[in-house]
Amino acid sequence: EAVIKIKREMQRYLEDELKRESEAAEQRMAHKLQRILMECALEKMHAVADARKQERQTASQAMAKQQKKYTEQLQEAGILANKIHQKNLDQLKKEKLYEMSVALDITQKENQDEAEKQLKEAEKTHQAIYGEVTTSLRETEAQVQILTQQLESMTAWKDNLEAEIEETRQSFQNYIDITFPKLTPGQADFILPFRKRLEHRDTKKEATDNDNGIMSHSQAESVIKNIIREIGQECAMKGQTVSETLVAFMVKAVVLDPRNEFNVDRTLTKNDVQKLIKLCVSRLLDAANLSLDTIKMQVYFDMNYTNRVELLNEQHRILEARLAPVSREITDNRARTREELESIYRKIVSYVLLRSGLGSPTDIKVVREATAALQSVFPQTELGVFLSLSKKDKERQLKELTMIVTGIRLFNKDCGKGGEGIDDLPAILNEAIPAATQPIDAELRASHDLAYRYTAVLEMMCESPHRNIEARLSMLKEALFNVRQHEAFLCIILSDVITCAQEVEMMDKQFAAQIEQLKNTVQAKTAVPTSQVFPIFLALANLWTSFQDEILLLSFLTNLTVSLQQFLGIHAQLFPDDVMESLLEGVTVKSDEQRIKETMGIKVNVSDFKEQEWLFPETTANFDQLLIQYRGFCAHTLAEKDGLLLPGNPAIGILKHKEKYYTFSSKESAYVFAQNPDMFIQLIGEKAKECAELIQLLELHHQFESLVPYSQVRRGDKHSMKPITKCDSSTQTDTHILPPTIVKSYEWNEWELRRKAIKLANLRRKLTHSVQTNLSHMRKDNSTQVYLLKDFGTQTKLDNSSNVPRPQIFLAGLRGGSTSTTCMVKVNLTRAVDET
Repeated sequence: EAVIKIKREMQRYLEDELKRESEAAEQRMAHKLQRILMECALEKMHAVADARKQERQTASQAMAKQQKKYTEQLQEAGILANKIHQKNLDQLKKEKLYEMSVALDITQKENQDEAEKQLKEAEKTHQAIYGEVTTSLRETEAQVQILTQQLESMTAWKDNLEAEIEETRQSFQNYIDITFPKLTPGQADFILPFRKRLEHRDTKKEATDNDNGIMSHSQAESVIKNIIREIGQECAMKGQTVSETLVAFMVKAVVLDPRNEFNVDRTLTKNDVQKLIKLCVSRLLDAANLSLDTIKMQVYFDMNYTNRVELLNEQHRILEARLAPVSREITDNRARTREELESIYRKIVSYVLLRSGLGSPTDIKVVREATAALQSVFPQTELGVFLSLSKKDKERQLKELTMIVTGIRLFNKDCGKGGEGIDDLPAILNEAIPAATQPIDAELRASHDLAYRYTAVLEMMCESPHRNIEARLSMLKEALFNVRQHEAFLCIILSDVITCAQEVEMMDKQFAAQIEQLKNTVQAKTAVPTSQVFPIFLALANLWTSFQDEILLLSFLTNLTVSLQQFLGIHAQLFPDDVMESLLEGVTVKSDEQRIKETMGIKVNVSDFKEQEWLFPETTANFDQLLIQYRGFCAHTLAEKDGLLLPGNPAIGILKHKEKYYTFSSKESAYVFAQNPDMFIQLIGEKAKECAELIQLLELHHQFESLVPYSQVRRGDKHSMKPITKCDSSTQTDTHILPPTIVKSYEWNEWELRRKAIKLANLRRKLTHSVQTNLSHMRKDNSTQVYLLKDFGTQTKLDNSSNVPRPQIFLAGLRGGSTSTTCMVKVNLTRAVDET
């Protein structure tokens, strides 16, 4: 039993052990499975993260490609839009020119018969006059020939007489010498005085001038014209066409250059003329000469640029000249029949369309709309009154009708009831101005970059002249002058474009205000007084004409900007990018703004100078309006470093010397220049003689009056402005410097003075009465005074009246009726008093 019991315990123990082992194995298995599941989850998370990361990268790459694609598409669309816009502008210009030419051709064809008739009559008259003149000319020639023969015979007789006189004088002189051998020279002058040979004064003067090497004005002008013509012919023979203006400027530049050794104070010899022609031709044919490109740019800009006022006046004059035949045909017409009146009315419609530029006179829709607008203000029945006016009144009325019809059509276009053939000029201008400004800004930035790089290289060369780049010094300076001149011209053009933008913005507001005012005036009325709407129509027409002028100005400035690019193409050939990178190695390129910022806060000490006058922003009211010499470049650097252009900083101080103003790039330059300004000014003038393009670039025309550009003579806007200086000052005065004088009887009120005057006047007219009694006799004098009674009146502020009611009494039944007796009824309809 014990063994069995032990076996049972052992078996139970084994079973417990097995159970525990199985539970432990299950737990280990569960733990292992849990760990495997956790590892799988972690792997899954990492895999998902990697997949998401890869998807993000793929999506970002796809987005970048798509964005690049969209950017390229946008750029292509912008370029295409600009091309389309330019194409539309060109097409519009061509259409307008075509319309004008068609209209002019029509008028010329209509006037051709009359012109031929007049020419035939004039030819007959001219032939008759020509016959008479020919006859008189032959007679005159015969007389001139006779006089010439007489003059020749008289001249020969005079020469023979002069020779005989000389022989007689010589014989008499020999007789005196033989007879009186002991006479000293001069003692026999009273017997045989000195005699001058008769010569013509002008001939003698010309001979004297030629002997002294002085050429008359007419001779010099003729010689210069021949030189210019010969230079132009030689350049044309060698395949280069040049303008006479460029040749004339080049001739003056070559003569002024001291290296060519031309003396302007004496007459040019034949060798000098040949040398001058050779030098000018060689410079004009030099294709790789930046100085020549700069001069060409200056001449081109000078001959083609004009300010907005002169350009618009010229365009208006051209328009008036082109419309003159049409206007003359209307004003000189003497129509009588119905067909003639209809024809002249159609011509008035064509004139209105041609002058306003709102559609083509060959478009039937435009003609119908213009005819309807014209009939509303000028019906055909008024032609008789129009034809009875004087020519000036007709022309004035035609212009007024054009402006009124233009205003009507513009208003109809805004209301959506017309406007056939009318372009939306404000919208076109709002798109064209940014499109015109962008290329100018791009060109200006490119010129700035080139100027900054050239300036940095030249400044480095001036500081370290022993480097191996001195051979490029002259070429680099010419390149700097070229881009600085281009920059100056672009600034002028950009200023004009900004003015156009400002004018367009202002005119947009005025046009919208006029349209709104016209809508408020009309307000769907069937009839409106002309005194209210005609001024608004005229204002609309004037604004629309201004829009057309701005389009013309913008086109002119854009074409001028494009034309200036032809004078910059040689930079890429002479200084490619690799050459500039090698020159700029280790050099810091600074802009003009950076150079000015470096010297901000540095000022000239006025106490260091006793004779010079310095101007500063805080002491000069018109500091920004002063005309700085050398276009704002540092005067000392320009003279000291042989033409290096560094921007001057006016904040350092502006030197006033002989009514001219100079700026400097540093305080040291200002001090050195102020020691001897005339010497540096002379050095700059000598440098300008060597480089003629500096005369216009630095505005040195006061030193070279013969080379003043025509544009500046025409504009006349380069007058020097005097500075308006200001300073802080104070004054002090005593409070009471005189003793007080108070007049007690003084009265300031004029009404009180009037009352006193009336009182005194009344007292003069009063009577004195006295009464005495027995009790007062010899005791006391009594007297009384009275004033006259015053007249008073009242005045109400309101005038009113009343009216009694009108009686309204009616009687009925007076005519009788079916009864034998008459029954009358009285009805009183009179209103009560309080109801009236």
